[in-house]
Amino acid sequence: MISVFCKPEEIKQRAVELGYALLEEQPMSSLLIFGKGSVQLNVWYGRRGVTIATILTHPRQGRNCLYRRRLSNEELERVLKDPRVHLHNGYRSR
Repeated sequence: MISVFCKPEEIKQRAVELGYALLEEQPMSSLLIFGKGSVQLNVWYGRRGVTIATILTHPRQGRNCLYRRRLSNEELERVLKDPRVHLHNGYRSR
């Protein structure tokens, strides 16, 4: 496990280790977009921490997006391992 996700290279490396493919990188927006099966992770990085938008298909509610802001390193690791994990600090949109 990586202890500090301070650089986009470290985020990319850990995501690839967990089976994600880097779909797009937008350095001007500090955005990395990863995909794995039907799951898409949009990861914004910066001085204030990491924000993740998890875009997935819910079994009953259909396709939706869950935003999580200012994640700790441990929370980022948990989301990368299980995008459906409940951290109780995000909000959902359709």
